[in-house]
Amino acid sequence: MSGLESIGFGAPWVLAALAILPAIWWLLKVTPPAPKQVFFPAIRLLLGLNPTDQTPAKTPLWLLILRLAAAAAIIIALSDPFVAPDDLGAGKGPVVIAVDNGWAAANRWDERVDTMRQIAQRAERTNRPLIIIPTAESDVVPELRATTGADAQGAIKAVSPQPFDVNRAKALEALRRFKLAPGA
Repeated sequence: MSGLESIGFGAPWVLAALAILPAIWWLLKVTPPAPKQVFFPAIRLLLGLNPTDQTPAKTPLWLLILRLAAAAAIIIALSDPFVAPDDLGAGKGPVVIAVDNGWAAANRWDERVDTMRQIAQRAERTNRPLIIIPTAESDVVPELRATTGADAQGAIKAVSPQPFDVNRAKALEALRRFKLAPGA
């Protein structure tokens, strides 16, 4: 295993630009670097000398390879690469986020929201619905629904820290109800 199977691209169509690398190779090979003019005030010393340094007829191979590598790196960077696109687990079912949103979570809430957004983006890339289970709701068992795309971002915004203590048993009950619901 080379590890390359865990690399994905957010914009894989940009990789088609790698096909123009041979054209860039040809263009760089045809056009040598511009000659440098160096002015030396004591020209009289050099009048009788024959020039040994001349402008190269073509671009040096190392410079050509360096330029092509830079072009390839830019193209690959523009394709939005990411590692481990399937780290949400095996399967095609919904991705479940159980978030502790009790009073103790309020001081680091922004970190939790960022993590939920990252998971939502990965779920969207793999075309899987997202279920968010808040664990600190009032005595009512939360009603769960699967969301995708922009709806998932709205569901993340709707979850906020509550002044209640967490009740994971209610969250588990809500998940069991969702699993037993027809069409889930």
